[in-house]
Amino acid sequence: GALATMVSLPIVTLLLNYWASVGRVDFDGILPDDASCSSNGGSVSIFSKFINSNVLCPSCTDSTMLFSCASVILLWFLFQVILERILPCALVQGAPLPDGSGKRLSYRINGHLAFWVTLLLLDIAWPRWIDIQTGKDVKSVLVFGRAPLTWLYDHYSTLAFVTIIWTILLSTYLYVKSFGKGLLLAVGGDSG
Repeated sequence: GALATMVSLPIVTLLLNYWASVGRVDFDGILPDDASCSSNGGSVSIFSKFINSNVLCPSCTDSTMLFSCASVILLWFLFQVILERILPCALVQGAPLPDGSGKRLSYRINGHLAFWVTLLLLDIAWPRWIDIQTGKDVKSVLVFGRAPLTWLYDHYSTLAFVTIIWTILLSTYLYVKSFGKGLLLAVGGDSG
């Protein structure tokens, strides 16, 4: 169940985005033709065609766009971490730890406030530089206004691809770190 979801959900997300962008369910860009299937092993050919198709990452050939999208996702994540740390919150006690000590971890609950602060900042506090002509001189002035959210739509598939990669990297890091000495882990098969 969980493994199948982790593997299939990113692929389904990218496929649905691709099909929405071409306006139909189209396997031509994904599945190899019959000649290549019979000549070099069908499953290898299907996998390589999928990896090299526009479905997985339409902007993978543009390293600048990949870097921009990766930066946007990383900065968004860090911004949300900063909001979680600096905004007022309710401290809520978690479940008792499984070590039998009866201790509970405290959690900062301020996601609703972080949502409204983010929405407000995206609407009125997005910084950008504009050039103003004053006679013969051109001055750059910092102004604040609405964030260009159409950029998210224009680069949705690349953002989805980069988010999947960031998620895999972060999950792998946390998994490896969980084996450190002295860490208290949940019993296998029990996340609570």
